[in-house]
Amino acid sequence: MKRFCLMVLLTMTGCSAGPAQHLYVLRAPEPPTATVAPDGGETELELRRVSVPDFLDTTDILLRDGTNGLRVSPTGRWGERLSVGFAQALRGALVSRLPALRVVQNASGQTRAWRARVEVEAFDVLPDGRCVLSARWSVLRPDAIPETAFEPVGERSTIVVQASGRDDAAVVAAMTRAIDALADRIATATSEIPRHSRAASAR
Repeated sequence: MKRFCLMVLLTMTGCSAGPAQHLYVLRAPEPPTATVAPDGGETELELRRVSVPDFLDTTDILLRDGTNGLRVSPTGRWGERLSVGFAQALRGALVSRLPALRVVQNASGQTRAWRARVEVEAFDVLPDGRCVLSARWSVLRPDAIPETAFEPVGERSTIVVQASGRDDAAVVAAMTRAIDALADRIATATSEIPRHSRAASAR
C-alpha cells in the first residue's frame, strides 16, 4: 500500500510540473576593455542602480494582459532581478557608445565622476507585441548634490519597439533593443562630457 501511494505521489508530481523554464539576461557578454586610460586621466561616468517599479523588479518575465492585468511567462525567467539586469545592459550599451568615458557602476574615487541616474516608469510588453519603455534619466556634474534637480542634461524618454512575436526570446530581444535605444539617447546627450571635463580642469 505504501509503495502504491508513493507511486501515485510521484506520478502526480510529474504531471503537475510545468514546462522547462529558460533563463534570460538583457545583455550580451562584454568584450574585454582596458580599465585605465593611457594618461591616467580618464573621465568616469558612474551609472548607479536603475530604479524600476516594485512590481517589475522580479525575476519573472511579465507580459501585459489587457489593461490592468499581468501574465507571468511559464517558460522563461530572468537570470537576475530586472533592475540589476537593466543596469548591466544599459552600462554595456553605454560602454560601446561612449569610448572616451569609463562607464562604471561604482566610481573608483580616484576621479570626480559624473553620475547617471535612470528611473524606469514603465517597461511593458503589450498584447499587440509592442514593447514600451518610459524612463526619466539624467546626468549630474561631479559637484552636483545627488538629490538636486536633474542637470546638466536629462529628460523623460518613451521608446516603443515592436517584438517579432510573443515567445520569450522575442520579448527579451525587444526589451534589449529598447534599452539600446535609451542608451543612444543618453550617449548623444552626454557626448560632450570629456570636452567639458578637460575645460573645467584647465581653469
